[in-house]
Amino acid sequence: EPNSSSRVAAGLITPVAGQRFVVSWRYDEAWPIAEAHYREVESLSGTMLLVDRPMTRLIENEREAGFWAIKRESLPRHLWRELEPGELPDTIHAPLGGVVLPAAARLDVAGYLDATRQLLAASGGCRFLTGRIRLPEDLHYSGGMWHVEPLGVRVTRVVFCQGFEARGNPWFEGLSFNPSKGEILDIEVPGLAASHTIHRGVWLVPAANGAWRAGSTYTWHDTSAFPTESGCAEIVERLERFLKMPFQVTKQSAGIRPNIHGFTPVIGSHPTVDGLAFFNGLGSKGSLLAPMMSDQLARHLVLGEPVSRDVDVRFRMRGERS
Repeated sequence: EPNSSSRVAAGLITPVAGQRFVVSWRYDEAWPIAEAHYREVESLSGTMLLVDRPMTRLIENEREAGFWAIKRESLPRHLWRELEPGELPDTIHAPLGGVVLPAAARLDVAGYLDATRQLLAASGGCRFLTGRIRLPEDLHYSGGMWHVEPLGVRVTRVVFCQGFEARGNPWFEGLSFNPSKGEILDIEVPGLAASHTIHRGVWLVPAANGAWRAGSTYTWHDTSAFPTESGCAEIVERLERFLKMPFQVTKQSAGIRPNIHGFTPVIGSHPTVDGLAFFNGLGSKGSLLAPMMSDQLARHLVLGEPVSRDVDVRFRMRGERS
């Protein structure tokens, strides 16, 4: 799906995020798993997918400067360093200074999806089937098997990876979804000399062939996957606050982040219905969290290992917070 949040995503992996400079959820556990997985896929596919891309966080305003003055005392020192004078080109406006996050990275998400699909197809161990499935009428359970009528298959397990569309899943009601629309611009910035991702209100990241990507917006009342003029205008206005050189918008994309209340993933087996499982809620942290969460779900389904209570769909359906 070209407009799925995964296809649109910039693939940024950051150890520290938000105005309050909070360490990303389970970062120290998730990052080694993610890096090892992506490097393995690179090796098997012969495709470069993961790029170490430090992020320069520019302090946006006095309020954020206050948050940083407090947070720097407790933030693990290996995750950040001070931005040095003269480190940024003159075309980047940073009156309040900034922080460099050396461990940040960027995943080519679309390339990763294509590479893994090709590897799985070549292995002969899976088939890719497409079709529109209506719930619940197109799934029937009998004889210990789930019949997926539009695809003409019978399976022992169905794992729902529906993104924000899971709001309408009748088997997993009770989850509190809070999806947000994110818009991203592809832009050209002739002459910009920077290798880091730059963030000040919005991020600006080097892309292929000398182009750049910029974003993203957070819109909570619109779940259409269509770009908007207001979204473009918001990103452009924020870019112009720190990018003091001309740029041209060449493309605009939009996707819906599948946030679930608590803003952490939700995975696991249905508490009462055999053969149904759930994988969702990665939000804006999919590139960081997906390998760890999918490994945990696979171990749960294949080996019977329990999933962590804070992400277990059984408890989240009851309204427990992570």
